[in-house]
Amino acid sequence: MVATDLVVRVEERDFPLQKAVLQLASPVFNRMIFATSTVTTPQILALAGKAEEFEEFLKFLYPPTHRSCKLSAENVDFLLAWFHDFEIAPLKEECEELLLTLPVTEDRLLQASKYGLVRQRARCIEEIATRCEDFSLERLVSCVDVLPQLVLRMREVLVAERGARARSEEGR
Repeated sequence: MVATDLVVRVEERDFPLQKAVLQLASPVFNRMIFATSTVTTPQILALAGKAEEFEEFLKFLYPPTHRSCKLSAENVDFLLAWFHDFEIAPLKEECEELLLTLPVTEDRLLQASKYGLVRQRARCIEEIATRCEDFSLERLVSCVDVLPQLVLRMREVLVAERGARARSEEGR
C-alpha cells in the first residue's frame, strides 16, 4: 500500500491521497497544497462539491485507474466543471470532444460559454441561429456573453435567407 500524505475532505468524506499525484495533475492542486502546507501529516484540504463526483474525478487523475475511465453523456457535465476548476486542460479538451457529439441545447451553449469551449460554443451558436424556432431563446436573453454573438449570427442567417428568396423570385 502506498503511503498517503494528504486528505481531501468533500462533503464530510475523507479521501486519503498522495500530494505528488495531485500536484502533477493540476496546477490548482499544486498551489493549494503549497498554500496550506503544514508540518502535520497528513495535510487536510477541504473542497466544496459532491463526494461521489470528486471520487469519479480522481479516477481520471490516478495512474492505476485513469486508463479505464470513460467520459460519457452521464458524467461529462460534472467532470468538465472539475477539470476546468482544477485547470486540467487535456481532460477538459476531451470533454469538449464528447460534447461536440451531443445534441445542441441552450444549456450546452451556456456551458460552452462558461467553460471557454470555443468550438462547442461556435457549434451551438450556429445551430441555434439557423434553427432558432426549435429553441427556447428566453433562457439566453440575460446571458450578455452569448447574446450579442447569437443575435449577429441570426441576423446573418436571416439576411442570407432573404437574399436566396429574392434570387429565387427573380429567376421565375
